Amino acid sequence: MTRRILLVASVILTASLPLWSGSTHPETTDEIRAKLVSLLARDGGAAGTEFYFSFPPCYELPGGGNALALYIASATRTRVLIEVEGRGFQTIRFTIPNDVIEVVIAPGTGQAYTKAPQAAPPPDQVWPGAGLHIKANAPIVV
Repeated sequence: MTRRILLVASVILTASLPLWSGSTHPETTDEIRAKLVSLLARDGGAAGTEFYFSFPPCYELPGGGNALALYIASATRTRVLIEVEGRGFQTIRFTIPNDVIEVVIAPGTGQAYTKAPQAAPPPDQVWPGAGLHIKANAPIVV
């Protein structure tokens, strides 16, 4: 299986954007969809079957509407497991061939830690069980 520790080019961070009707701003979503579908057309490069990463802490808007969004694409219909072991989070989704699915996650689930905007980050350390683990049965782009 292909393991990707961090695939910067294809991990899209959509943190702390207000959600409208359960989705991010339509223009942002359309741009992301177009980029992911184009990555699918490339030969191998960005696609894999297993990914580990986390989101850096983001500025959370007062009053809610804060979310992290994962966009996942595949050339085939495939089962995708998304989990954060240390937080007890797990969900299974199925991709749509040559299309993009969106998975919305609460910031407290997808970030290794949270902090106030004016607070200094904690010292560098390992956050056991705090990384997002995405595993698919067929190659996907995240």
